[in-house]
Amino acid sequence: MGLICPSHWVLLYNSRDQGLGANRFTHHVLNYRGPSLTFLQGEGGVEFCIAATDEWKESNHYWGHDGCMVIQILPLFQVVEQGPKILYLNTSIRGYPQGVRAGKDPRKPAIDVDEGFTVVNYREIPYRLQGIEVWGCGTTHSREAQLDMQKWQVKQAEKQRQVKLSASDWVDHPDRYLLELAGRQSYNK
Repeated sequence: MGLICPSHWVLLYNSRDQGLGANRFTHHVLNYRGPSLTFLQGEGGVEFCIAATDEWKESNHYWGHDGCMVIQILPLFQVVEQGPKILYLNTSIRGYPQGVRAGKDPRKPAIDVDEGFTVVNYREIPYRLQGIEVWGCGTTHSREAQLDMQKWQVKQAEKQRQVKLSASDWVDHPDRYLLELAGRQSYNK
């Protein structure tokens, strides 16, 4: 989407490099504790921007402060909507709309990205989603804090993968039973 930007801005997510999908978006964007610009590029040359003053967060409620905006960039530049509580992201909470939404009316958001990140609807007109870029516009500390949080999450996931079994746990463990069925009686080799 070719953007000239201040040197302290950082590209958090580019769907062309990191894949287009909800899990890719959330992995690269969540926990960045600063303002951001999200550019959505649709089929036919349409382009939109969601300006968030707050960090992105998953919720079943709309969020954001007064400086949040939905902007149409192409084919006609215009501020579509602005104000508090116009942003929405949900990829996991059941019973609520999934995807990214932006707009004052929750029933008819100005921008609606479906849960598969394949279609962006602008005022209920669908466009095939071709690309997303998210730029972090906060301080360098915002990005460093995000990277630290991601490292911590990886460490926690690794800890959860390692299961330590005591001798008493191993006696009734299903893996032991399967090994014995396969004819293996010795387990420390």
